[in-house]
Amino acid sequence: MLNMKEVERYISLGISKKVSALVYNELFELLNNEEDSSDLQRFKLTIASNGVQLIEQTEEGTDKRKVHLFLTLEAIKEKIVVIRDGLDLTMMLESEANKLIKRKKSTSNQAVSNVKS
Repeated sequence: MLNMKEVERYISLGISKKVSALVYNELFELLNNEEDSSDLQRFKLTIASNGVQLIEQTEEGTDKRKVHLFLTLEAIKEKIVVIRDGLDLTMMLESEANKLIKRKKSTSNQAVSNVKS
């Protein structure tokens, strides 16, 4: 019998503070239905109308764009990214992802300048 690893889902502190469990679980479910999707997914959440969450989903490196609507008491306006690493999915606010990228760049630049001296 094969031991299939379960998909692990992780959320950042920003997601836990700003996005309801109903919304982020819905985003994870949207990704469950996609086998050949990109490793980087972007979700732009806007409020379509009172109680209706509009989700615009795009994939890194493609022109694919999907729009989803669902009913919720807590429609929000937010930009979210989901990174797939093997079977693991990590969801974070786009602002958190941008901070990580900036931090990585400054660390790698520092490492290069340390090597040169």
